[in-house]
Amino acid sequence: MAEAPAPPRNIRVPLLALVLLVCAQATWLIGEFGAERSASLQRQAMAPGNELTTLLRHETESAQRHLAIVQSQAEVVLKERVRQRADEAVAIAQAIHDQAAGTMPQAAIKALVREALRSPRFFSGRGYYFIDDMDGNCILLPTVPRLEGTSLMNNRDDAGRYIMRELIRAVSGPGDAGYVRYSWYPPNVTDRMDDKVAYARQFKPFGWLIGTGDYVSAVEDGLKADALERLRAVRLSRAGHLVVLDQNGVIKLFPDAPNLEGTRLENLTDGAEATALRAIRAIAVSGGGGTSFTMAVSDTGRQQTWFAWAQSEPTFNWVVGAMAAAGEETEVAESGLWRSLGRFVLPLVMLVVVAVWIMIILSDRQREKQT
Repeated sequence: MAEAPAPPRNIRVPLLALVLLVCAQATWLIGEFGAERSASLQRQAMAPGNELTTLLRHETESAQRHLAIVQSQAEVVLKERVRQRADEAVAIAQAIHDQAAGTMPQAAIKALVREALRSPRFFSGRGYYFIDDMDGNCILLPTVPRLEGTSLMNNRDDAGRYIMRELIRAVSGPGDAGYVRYSWYPPNVTDRMDDKVAYARQFKPFGWLIGTGDYVSAVEDGLKADALERLRAVRLSRAGHLVVLDQNGVIKLFPDAPNLEGTRLENLTDGAEATALRAIRAIAVSGGGGTSFTMAVSDTGRQQTWFAWAQSEPTFNWVVGAMAAAGEETEVAESGLWRSLGRFVLPLVMLVVVAVWIMIILSDRQREKQT
C-alpha cells in the first residue's frame, strides 16, 4: 500500500507551529478549568449557609464543648479519688490504733500503722500514702524513705510553694482535712515537676496528718482517652466522622483508618488520608474554617469530594474537625461545573477548525504553485 504523501516542505514549519499552538492552548484551557473547579468546590466548602458545612461546624464545636467539660471535670474527679484513698488510710490507722491501744506501747502502735501504710500502691502505681507530724517532720514517704525522720517544713516545689506548710494549714482548718495543690516529680522523672493535688486528714491520736495525691495530667490522660472514644462513636451522615490531632501533629482520632492513630502526620506517606489530615490541620492552624479534598468513601471505595470543618481546640491544644463525603447538592453543583466546561471547550474547537482551515488553504496554494 502506498504511503500518504508528506506535506510539502515549505508548509511543514507553519503546520508544526499550528500544532504547537493548539497544544499550548489546550493545556492552558484544561488548567483554567481545573483551577475553576477547585475554586468552586472551595467556595462551596467555605459557604456559611451550606447545609453540610453548617452540620460539620456544629459537630466540631460540639466536640470542643465536650472536651472543655472533660477538662473541667479532671480536678473534680482527682479530688474525689484522693479523698477516698486518704479516708481509707485514716480508717486503717484508726482500726490498728483501736485494736492495739492499751496492749502495747504507743511507739509500737505507730510503727504498726506506718508499716501498714508503706506498701499499698494505687492510681496505676503512682499513688502512695504519706504521713507527717504537725511539726513538719516526715514519718512515712515510701518513694523516698531516706527523708523519713527529717523535717520537710522548708521543702518547696518549683513554683516556690512550701508543700509541708500548706498541708499543715489545710488540715488545721474546718473538718481537720483539706486539699493542697503543688508540683512534684512524677514517677521515674527527675528533671521536671508536674501539677499534683493532695488530700490530707489529721490523725489526732498521734498528732499526724495522713494523706495521698495524684497528678492532674494523669487524670486528664484517662479522661482524654474516654473522651476520644465518645467522639469516635459520633457518626455523621454520608460516611462522616470527627478527626482529632494533638499539638505535635499526632493523629489521636481518625475512625476511617484507626491504624493511623498514634502516628505523626509528618511521618505519613503520601495518600488520600494524609492529604485529608494535612488539609484539616492547615485550615485549623490558619484560624479555622472549611476545606475540601478528594478521598475514597470507606464502605464503597468510590472516590468522592469530601468537605471538612476544623478548628484549634484550646483546652488540650488539639485540632478538632468534622468531615463528610459530599451529598447530592454537591454532585449537582459539580455536574453544573462540568457543563460549564463548554465555555472552555468551544474556544479550543474553534482554534482547531481555524488551524485546519489555514492548513487547507496553504496546501491548496502550494498545489497551485506546483501546477
